[in-house]
Amino acid sequence: GLAGEEPVRMGPDMASAGPSLFAVHGILGALYHKWRTGEGQRIDVSMLATMIHQKGITWTSMIDPDEWAGFYCESYVRPPETGYNTADQPVTASAPRDPDRFRELMKAIDIEDYLEHPLFQNPPSDLLGSGGIGDMATQAKPIWEEAFTKRGSDDLLELIHNCGAIGSQINTYQQLLSHPQMKAWQWSRKWSTLHWAKYDVRLSRGGWMVCTRPLFSPAKSAHNTAPRPRFHSLEPLKTWY
Repeated sequence: GLAGEEPVRMGPDMASAGPSLFAVHGILGALYHKWRTGEGQRIDVSMLATMIHQKGITWTSMIDPDEWAGFYCESYVRPPETGYNTADQPVTASAPRDPDRFRELMKAIDIEDYLEHPLFQNPPSDLLGSGGIGDMATQAKPIWEEAFTKRGSDDLLELIHNCGAIGSQINTYQQLLSHPQMKAWQWSRKWSTLHWAKYDVRLSRGGWMVCTRPLFSPAKSAHNTAPRPRFHSLEPLKTWY
């Protein structure tokens, strides 16, 4: 949220998303180990330890930094990130790692006059995107947007990708939920019986199934019977030994 205002709910559930990511890594490693040795393994992921690990870089950055600047120091008080404005729709963007490709991008969007600017003598990753060191990306943002707003997001992203960088359009919730792919895969569902919701809620979900278990249903989750203790650990292990 904004400093001085009421807090807002985060979009992703970080306490679930992070451990899920590490669980996938662990499962893939165990499957590779089984393929190499024929031996199964047990995967154990801690939600608390994962969240501590995810905050580690932030806490480290806040311990006596050279300057109190940059994403990891200022993210608590900065307004929510909205990407870079273009002629039609905001985009996210990161810089090419190769300095030559970075200069190529600057020429492609007609800001080569800044090639000798002191700010642009810093590493490309600190100048475009949100994960760089210090506040150089914040200083450079008006320069990027001056060039970006002269182009539509599709054309701009094609230039960015051709120069070896990564970028994507930022969709509103309405655009996301009405996207043809969301509709085709039935990833958007409307729930009007959620016990914790005051109004009808529209949620997005993955379109896959884990083994033969049904897809998560928030309307029924409060009444579902919990799985047997260690069911999710023991059942897969039986097929690995």
